[in-house]
Amino acid sequence: MEHINTLKVMIVDDEFPIRKWFSRAMKNLPDMKVDFSGAASNGEEALRLFREKKPDVVFTDIKMPIMDGLSLLRQIKKERPETDVIIITSYDEFAYAKEAIAQDAYDYILKTEANPRMLSDLLQKIQADRKNTIHKDQLALRFEQEIYLNGLLKEENPDCTGEQMASHGIYLSEHGMFAAAFCTNSFVPEKMMEIFVNSGIENVLYYPYRKNVLIAIGNTACIDQLAYQNQVIYQFADKISMCFDSAVGVSGPYYKYGHLVTMIMKSIMALEQSFYRRNAKRIYFAQDICGFEGVREQLDLWEQRIAGEVKNGNIESVPGIFEEIFGYLEEQAPGDVNAVKRFIFRILANIYQVYTSDRFGFAEKMGEIYRGIEQCTDFDRMKECVYAALGEAEDSRSGNQAHYTSYVAKAVRYIEKNYRQIGSVSEVAGEVGLNQDYLFHLFKNETGVTFSEFLNSTRMNRAIWLLNNTQLKSYEIAEQVGYSNQAYFSRLFKQKFQMTPYEFRNMKRKQE
Repeated sequence: MEHINTLKVMIVDDEFPIRKWFSRAMKNLPDMKVDFSGAASNGEEALRLFREKKPDVVFTDIKMPIMDGLSLLRQIKKERPETDVIIITSYDEFAYAKEAIAQDAYDYILKTEANPRMLSDLLQKIQADRKNTIHKDQLALRFEQEIYLNGLLKEENPDCTGEQMASHGIYLSEHGMFAAAFCTNSFVPEKMMEIFVNSGIENVLYYPYRKNVLIAIGNTACIDQLAYQNQVIYQFADKISMCFDSAVGVSGPYYKYGHLVTMIMKSIMALEQSFYRRNAKRIYFAQDICGFEGVREQLDLWEQRIAGEVKNGNIESVPGIFEEIFGYLEEQAPGDVNAVKRFIFRILANIYQVYTSDRFGFAEKMGEIYRGIEQCTDFDRMKECVYAALGEAEDSRSGNQAHYTSYVAKAVRYIEKNYRQIGSVSEVAGEVGLNQDYLFHLFKNETGVTFSEFLNSTRMNRAIWLLNNTQLKSYEIAEQVGYSNQAYFSRLFKQKFQMTPYEFRNMKRKQE
């Protein structure tokens, strides 16, 4: 029973005056109404009445002809365990009462002490216990359904049948299945019940997909025309939208259990359309939604362009490339927003890696940027976060060079572009037109580090980028950044970062 208003009660006793008193008392209990199911004079008669009426509570004497109370108790619990049995006993039968409790009787009362107030209190306690039990059972069932459905979403080739779903309390038919994804901070089941009434929808089940996102799955009720099915689903989604003040992503109708996972994922992808078009509309259908894989090839080309510009020191051109990326994303609106955010963050991380020599400061800054992007709830806010991060990266680079003389600034730019083949300070001195010794001292005074330290730091930052973004081996990376000796490269890397290149790459993989 979902809601309990009254209890169905039956009396069993071989003494007519006892049966008569209980029958009268049950009809006039203080603060309690019951549905009196009748009385029986022995266990056998009681069993027939029990099977017909299916009472919630049975009061029974212990000593009776044909079938005694203990035998009746055992049979009732075997056939209908949820029925509560109260033993009616006297002082000289107390040992039988203890045995009845051991066999799962709810309680016992003494014939000499029974009164309407006692019966009312006892039945109210049973009613409260039943409500608590039903609430716990419902929570347990919902938790089981959540585990089952989210488990299906994680499987590569989920095998889903009607029998499997029914075993988890999910009763969908294969006719007109659909899913609706929506957002809410406080889910109220009573609101859902209001939505379902007269909505042309049946077999509805809701479950949490992730934080603040719920999925409703169900069937369209007795509808054959596809256009009418879509109309009913839209009306249902519109009620959810108004009820929870949320955008709603809706899948189309499906007709095979094997499509359950596709149906749910389509509704989620549809909901994520609101990330790009937050104020355009409230209901988003899944038809013709572009997945992230559909835009990945083009995004990879932009990522390569940005990497080339950053490598050549042209960070000022990066915001323009991001303008192209954002225009494309807004037009295509790929469904997997988390994949889009990870792509954007990876580009920013690679930019910052080029312009920082502080590994710990880099990690802290990346954590700040990641949290900012991850928490963005709409596309415009994400764009603001990206442009702010780009501005900080450019300010950091220009700030590092703002106090340099033209000679040192030119030397820094030359090192950043030619770090791989530079052999000595004399090469750079000849490029900027200064005496080697003078440039060495000028460089140290203005940058705070020696020429060799600056060159090694530039090479190490590039090495980190290669470790993060390629599968090159350590000796290949050493050559890429200007070290012909791998052992020397590894030793310098460990001095700077307190771990070898191999340990650094493994640490990153574990974090991912």
